[in-house]
Amino acid sequence: MAASTNGAAQSQGAPVRGGTLTVAQQADIVGLDPATLSAASSSVVVDQIYDSLTTITPDGQPAPAIAQSWKISADGKTYTFTLRPGVKFSDGRALTSRDVVYSIKRVLDPKLASPRRGDLLNITSIEAPSPNQVVIKLKASFAPFLIKMADQTMGVMPSGYAEGKDLNKVPLGSGPFKFVRWVPGDSVTLERNPYYWEKNQPYVDQLVFKAVKDDVSRIINLQSGLTDIAMSVPFNQIDSLKTNSSVKLVGGSSSNYDEMSLNNKVKPFSDVRVRQAISYAIDRDSIVKTALFGHGTPLNCGSVPSFSWAHATCKVQVTNLDKAKQLMIAAGYKDGFSMTIKVGADYKSQVNIAQAIQAQLQPLNIKVQVVPMEWGLFLNDFINKNFDAVLLGWVGSTDPDDFFYNQFHTGEKFNVQSFSNKQVDTLLEAGRRTTDQAKRKVIYQQVQQLISEQVGYVFIDANQQYELVRPAVQGYEHYANGSLESLKDVWIKK
Repeated sequence: MAASTNGAAQSQGAPVRGGTLTVAQQADIVGLDPATLSAASSSVVVDQIYDSLTTITPDGQPAPAIAQSWKISADGKTYTFTLRPGVKFSDGRALTSRDVVYSIKRVLDPKLASPRRGDLLNITSIEAPSPNQVVIKLKASFAPFLIKMADQTMGVMPSGYAEGKDLNKVPLGSGPFKFVRWVPGDSVTLERNPYYWEKNQPYVDQLVFKAVKDDVSRIINLQSGLTDIAMSVPFNQIDSLKTNSSVKLVGGSSSNYDEMSLNNKVKPFSDVRVRQAISYAIDRDSIVKTALFGHGTPLNCGSVPSFSWAHATCKVQVTNLDKAKQLMIAAGYKDGFSMTIKVGADYKSQVNIAQAIQAQLQPLNIKVQVVPMEWGLFLNDFINKNFDAVLLGWVGSTDPDDFFYNQFHTGEKFNVQSFSNKQVDTLLEAGRRTTDQAKRKVIYQQVQQLISEQVGYVFIDANQQYELVRPAVQGYEHYANGSLESLKDVWIKK
């Protein structure tokens, strides 16, 4: 019997309540304030504590959460949400429309500097005409609005709750689990929210997220019963685990991708010819074979190939060493230069990719120093644009706006590489206003072509992601976007 490799761990029998579920993550969390989230390791934990107006299904579509229904005006500029009756926070107080208004306005507060604030600037007003109704008015129609409302940064907390509190120590939401404690560098402990609105869920009494940075230890700990789910199965172990009957390997499909951001504000990366030369020098096929052990696809253009809006014929970022050398000469860098690539030390495959790029840039006389960093320090340098180059992975959204706007529109928070192109900005703004999906696809294919040609990112690969699950764990479902939404459905077979 081989390990399961589909999108779900097959359940056996009726769910039973009780027990502790321990999930091993590759990195520690860096905070629990939903409005300021910047790391996936934190997002999956926050997702258990808070609920938003909407949620996202495994295939990337918006679905009801706190809001049981909504109406959209004919002009697409007014959204009226009706809240689900009986929703309570984990301390027992009722959730009302005032709490939703407060939480969304908090993300909009410029003093908080939420990385998702730009997603909400189209809002002209947020009102609570009744305890169970929220009305949001927009300046213009906004195609991805329901997807944006599902983001973890839109997690709802009681009105006024954040004032004077450290949300890393006392987060409070209406999600399936409530916060118990966070031991930095070790674990986050949650317990079942007795007031959760989904009947009978969650099934487990306690949920623990353990930071297990070492790839081998994550697998060994699961096999020995110390943990129940291991995230981010290392690429070099996937094939052997597929034939291991003592565990369940779940996943494969993924919206994850790796890229290298070059700081467009500093020389020599402010010169597009240098960025293009670096891109042409990189052998993505070799990287997929050696760093990902074949569990990925070379990324020659700006999107994950499995997305419906991907530009299938865009092959801009390909290997062409002769062209790379010509561009370096034209830019005045025949003798090369020195640069650093910063990378999160916990993410071993990305360290390996950075080291491969280090070797591949040698023919251009570019001397690269790879700098693996502690995750919190890396994120700080990333957000504050303190780098020559950073290499990291992203979880791509199934909506193209989420994939491109925050990373490539001029001035956006996650546009840390300071990429700026007026034509790209115009297209991204049009993509937000256009609700016709066929027209949106054309717009975003133009975006992909331009950001690839101008090297907004040096795209590297789209990769597969797997989780390892103990056989006793039932009801777990793999999400391509990395969500752990299904943990509320998980139960442990006795």
